[in-house]
Amino acid sequence: MKIISFNVNGIRAIVSKNFIQDMQAISPDVICLQETKADAEQVAIAVADLSGYHVFANAADKKGYSGTAILSKVAPLSIQYDMGIDEHDHEGRIVCAEYNDFFLVCVYVPNSGSELARLPYRQQWDADFLTYLKKCEETKPVVICGDLNVAHQAIDLARLAVMSSSSQENLEQYIRDNLSVFNKSINKCRRNIIFINVINYALNILSPNFDFLCCNFCIFLSIKGSVYL
Repeated sequence: MKIISFNVNGIRAIVSKNFIQDMQAISPDVICLQETKADAEQVAIAVADLSGYHVFANAADKKGYSGTAILSKVAPLSIQYDMGIDEHDHEGRIVCAEYNDFFLVCVYVPNSGSELARLPYRQQWDADFLTYLKKCEETKPVVICGDLNVAHQAIDLARLAVMSSSSQENLEQYIRDNLSVFNKSINKCRRNIIFINVINYALNILSPNFDFLCCNFCIFLSIKGSVYL
């Protein structure tokens, strides 16, 4: 199964570019989208020209904010939205699709905000999200993809940027305890590649405004041998 993930920074805006044609050319089995900034009906309309996919979208209560979606050629066994925690379940940040052999979690992790004003909430979100993932893994292996809103290591920064060390530590804890995270760095000097980066579709990586890579695929170690890059 070929799975691809993008932070589209607005699905209705990106389809006016070459997004549909690109997806038709790549022809992934599953497309995971973050920051769709649209409700479920708007997402379905935006991708209507991309035939052959079941569309599952989760929207924030706030219009034009956040949002995630999974487009899947194979009908999932089940779909779940959010974590089931009211504090976190109003921003459309999670879509979880259950397949025969694994769960696929598409996530748009909240950032800590300017001057880290939202850091305490982010820390709680991280803890609750890991608990949610571990609960899923009790049934079957888990694949996580999306915008984690943290660069794993300094090498993933295009230039020095302000970042919460707490968010990095939480990601490191995920990796140490449970996960095998893959990220192909845009930094060609990195040789010991243990990651595969998913470049934000909406960003031009040659732009001076490009700071860091936040999008990753993560897999629980129990499924590592079944993943091919």
